[in-house]
Amino acid sequence: MKIYWIVSNYPHLHNVQAGIFYKDFAEALVKKGIDLTVIAPTPFAGSLLAAFSSKWKIYHDAPFYEEQNGVKIYRPRYFTHPGEVHRGIPHYFMLRAIRKLKLPAPDVIHGFGGYPAAFAAKKFAGNKIPFVSTFIGSDAHDYPNVNSKSLSRFTYLVQQSQKVVAVSKDLAARIFNLTTVKADVIRMPFNAAHLSSLTKPEARKKLDLSQDAFILLYAGYLYETKGINELCDALEKMKDQKDIHALFCGGTSPLLKRIEDLPNSTYLGQLPLPEVMEYMKAADVLVLPSYMEGFPGVIKEAGMTGLPVIVTNVGGIPELLNNENSFLINPKSSDEIYGAVLKVKNNYAEALAKASKLHETMFENFGIEKIVEQQMNLYSEVINAGNK
Repeated sequence: MKIYWIVSNYPHLHNVQAGIFYKDFAEALVKKGIDLTVIAPTPFAGSLLAAFSSKWKIYHDAPFYEEQNGVKIYRPRYFTHPGEVHRGIPHYFMLRAIRKLKLPAPDVIHGFGGYPAAFAAKKFAGNKIPFVSTFIGSDAHDYPNVNSKSLSRFTYLVQQSQKVVAVSKDLAARIFNLTTVKADVIRMPFNAAHLSSLTKPEARKKLDLSQDAFILLYAGYLYETKGINELCDALEKMKDQKDIHALFCGGTSPLLKRIEDLPNSTYLGQLPLPEVMEYMKAADVLVLPSYMEGFPGVIKEAGMTGLPVIVTNVGGIPELLNNENSFLINPKSSDEIYGAVLKVKNNYAEALAKASKLHETMFENFGIEKIVEQQMNLYSEVINAGNK
């Protein structure tokens, strides 16, 4: 079975975080005998741009081709500009870059993330190659609302797919409400092999963290829509509580200065997953105050680790999280973040009991073997339907 994945990004040496949730899934499929090639169209960045921008330097340094644990990865370059998704036709330039690879036809093309990468993938598949699209979060929740053109592109992509996949029931319902197309729900898996064997004291010693501090961890993109401003507001209210310290793990962002100005916070930068898992072992609580999510990978990681979580009650999160296994809060509320952190800190036995229940829920729903089998069955179904 020969499959092409077309994605907006995939981890590499110079950008270990981007598209990390694809990596385990892809490598597990290869172990099951799938011939998988990942195509991640990457903006062209010349030496001049790379010299003046860390973001464009990452694009510049990304390897054009590599293999990671049996997965073949191409990153063809395409021309782009800031705001391309809303003010341009990036799918057209992505499509040209993909075609220039001159790869043989696969059995299935699988596009992830809506517009523009999955849209370009559908154009590449045409009418002859079976096509599957998977929606992750904002690609279905936010993008269709931008304007009439974005809704039209979204609808086209969904309706022209032989199979549509959503990573949560909430996303599937959103897709159906917009297009009347029913999506299969296949979650992005987690590989338990990433779990750290360190105890909390061992992790703190290794990472040079105080054994006595109450450590709050945020891991993910530092976007406004991730609730970073509200989290910073809450931390400012906690600045007189000297034993509370926050760790931020993620790529650079315009919000970084605000984080670095907080007296009770440390910015760790962008870290590979094994290091993130060690910080999860060292932390007392994970906080994710997003405005919208499909189902965030960081919650899977925290749940598997046994780390208590404070998370907003949005998107696909309440499908698996509740007040029995987590601390649910409303979005855009620094007061609720502040109150939840103090609740965890002042009654940590209750927090650990909830974390134990979350651990069971995550293993039950995100075990990689079960999800890989679902995905392989879907590919077989699409191929067989095309052969009739």
